[in-house]
Amino acid sequence: IRETPSTTLIRVLHDGSNENNNQTSRIEQIMDDVRDYFQLSIPLKPLYEQWSAQDCAAEKKDGVKTEQKRMGRLTRIAQVIPG
Repeated sequence: IRETPSTTLIRVLHDGSNENNNQTSRIEQIMDDVRDYFQLSIPLKPLYEQWSAQDCAAEKKDGVKTEQKRMGRLTRIAQVIPG
């Protein structure tokens, strides 16, 4: 797996299938496996918002009031995640 600024590239070294399979269905299966492995069907933005809220709650409990913590590390991340 290699990330570029615009996409993510993958190479399968050995997929365990026999060579008689349809190439298109093999590619679709590989992509399904990658999506499942990285759980790409789960949207990240709601998770980051939830985690950020928990960060803010922990900050209030600890009484720490720095500017960086006030904004919330995960809130900043959630703002740039598409979807």
